[in-house]
Amino acid sequence: MFQRIALATLGVSVTLFAGCASTESKKTATPATITVVNTICPIAGDDFARHEMPADLTREWKGTKIGFCCEHCVPKFDKLTTAEKDNVRSLALVNKALVNPEE
Repeated sequence: MFQRIALATLGVSVTLFAGCASTESKKTATPATITVVNTICPIAGDDFARHEMPADLTREWKGTKIGFCCEHCVPKFDKLTTAEKDNVRSLALVNKALVNPEE
């Protein structure tokens, strides 16, 4: 019984995180890019290792441009409370300091 519950829980976890992997965009036009402060998605924790992001994978919060790994993480950010968005902004700024310590 415990094994069935554990496997069911694992299946749900894999399903939830499977949507956060970066995927090829099916759009034919090249989207505008925006420079963001972070290189690690503050929602999924994925490392995208670039500061230039397609505009549809970014959000600006209190003057900070934040990048996300995929189109699934952006709406998750949009649904956060103000305090949670402030925390995400703080995480993005910490990531900036780690990546660019001289700034």
